[in-house]
Amino acid sequence: MYRYAWCVPSASNVYPDISLFDHSRVTAALAVCLYEHPKWARERLPGISPERLRQLEDTEPFLLVKGEISGIQSYIYRIVRTGTGGIAKRLRGRSFYLQMFNHQVARLLLHRLGLTLAHLIYCGGGSFLMVLPNTEPVRDQLQQLVEEVEDYLWAHHLGELKFRLADKPLSPKAVFLGLSEALQDLELRLTQVRYRHFKALFRENRAVEREKPWESIRPCPSCRIQVVESGAELCETCETQQQRIGARLPRTGGAIFSADTLPTGPPEIGVDWKKLGKTRLADVEALYAAYGPETMESVTFNRPDRIPKTSLLFVANVVPKNESSREITVPTERDDEENPEGIVQRHQTFSFSTIAAWSEGDARLGILRMDADRMGAIIAQGLDHHGLMSFSRMATLSRQLQVFFEGWLRNICEDYTVQEWRPKVREERILCDYADAIQSIFYVVYSGGDDLFIIGPWSEILPLALRIRDDYRRFTCENPDMTLSAGVIVCKPKFPIPAMARLSGEAEDRSKVRGRNRITAFGTTVPWESTDGEWGLRELLGLAEQWTRWIRDDKVPRRFFHELLRLQAQAVSDDAVVRGMWIPRLIYRIHRNIPDEAIAAELHHILLGRPNSLALLRVVRVPASIALLKTRS
Repeated sequence: MYRYAWCVPSASNVYPDISLFDHSRVTAALAVCLYEHPKWARERLPGISPERLRQLEDTEPFLLVKGEISGIQSYIYRIVRTGTGGIAKRLRGRSFYLQMFNHQVARLLLHRLGLTLAHLIYCGGGSFLMVLPNTEPVRDQLQQLVEEVEDYLWAHHLGELKFRLADKPLSPKAVFLGLSEALQDLELRLTQVRYRHFKALFRENRAVEREKPWESIRPCPSCRIQVVESGAELCETCETQQQRIGARLPRTGGAIFSADTLPTGPPEIGVDWKKLGKTRLADVEALYAAYGPETMESVTFNRPDRIPKTSLLFVANVVPKNESSREITVPTERDDEENPEGIVQRHQTFSFSTIAAWSEGDARLGILRMDADRMGAIIAQGLDHHGLMSFSRMATLSRQLQVFFEGWLRNICEDYTVQEWRPKVREERILCDYADAIQSIFYVVYSGGDDLFIIGPWSEILPLALRIRDDYRRFTCENPDMTLSAGVIVCKPKFPIPAMARLSGEAEDRSKVRGRNRITAFGTTVPWESTDGEWGLRELLGLAEQWTRWIRDDKVPRRFFHELLRLQAQAVSDDAVVRGMWIPRLIYRIHRNIPDEAIAAELHHILLGRPNSLALLRVVRVPASIALLKTRS
């Protein structure tokens, strides 16, 4: 039904914005809740009219449940580079590990309750929302689940990752007429739970247990939290993320979520969540045959054509890897401690040093953080326009966002690689003799919910951000309230991962503070498109290309743009251009350093002669920095 009804409207006589698939599954879930509620089943359900049902508020057959993992971003990005190698594999493994943990917990809860995925309104971005029957067994199972999840998180992450869960009983009237208020109250309850993490562990004095003497404990060199067993290089959790997930993921077509808790001997390809079951990574061909009594769901990644044999799960598993049938020798791969020979096998991921070498000009990385603006307000207020908030509408919106950020993003990265990056290689602007073996030059560290984190060649990261923004604008039918804010930094390939995340996050926050629907790069915040009095990123990228050609053709010396940046620092104060001696100095440098009179006149006109020239000077650091980096040998 997902494959054929996801884009069919459930009704065309009012607002045709809810898919038939989402409406049908949510309706089935609500019907099960009514059926499971004892009072309803025995007394009042038979023969009640839909109109009467909408007004009932003296009984609460529905239980709205939200679970959330906190500490995700700090956990993903806090990786120590201390000679353990495989930094890219560990980073990818951590991101996927948390994504699968969220899905595993949600599916395990439904499996134990004997319910289907129809009750799962959404699951992504480190949280899930369900509507369950409001019965005593369900509430008991919720409490048991919280304790088991906290046991696992404490044993493997010592409180760095936390899980919280809150619920709210709902009457039929609240579901149909007061859902927005119910969601706000649920968020408040979830916030209150924040102060009671690991309550059962501390109450039973299990949070401070240590079986080994302190002098024999050696911390893991990667996470600096877990203990490394004798003879091991990494702790069990980091080993799982690096070898059983990170190394396997580029060759994996799907996963199997199982409630099986029995030990299986040698480590499997996947994650053993102990009491919470197992998630096994598998090839597409093995998924359909893998069903057993403890199998909760078998999913295929990003392959709608495999439905109905397996379920569909969009995963932004985009990494630059060797897609050819042969091994490739790449000198920059020798920078990775794990690959001193520099040989990249088939399906093996390229290192950050190699990704940086795919840049035009200087070999650096570009780090992109991007987030959808006002998504909480859109859900709380936009969906509640004219009282139209419903579970079906929420399910459709969250699933469509998942399609974009976890599904369509792969197409954007791969299309950009083929259409924009490979032509630069053919023009010898970028040196790479194995470009046809690369399907994507971008490394998607995380993409889910409504935000993303991407690493790529610095010269391609800003055009990629613009393409993502353009596709998102088309995807949302150019809705002016649905926009993206982004932050970009440029760094060396050995730059620490935590610093990458922190600085790019600060750049993204600056875009939001400056009015949203903007991007910050090279310390400068600009809108995506030019407006009256403001230069947009699209026009600035075009200007950067022109200046790059002038430098390469020896029309303008590089030193002029260095001097331009120094003058810009004198001319701009608090994002406002002030008048002063920088104007005659700029005119002097233009005509003193540029012998070609036509180029000098054009540059004079761009910087000082246009109505928006002063606005350009405020943001000139963006095109000037790009031109200088692209022409650095």
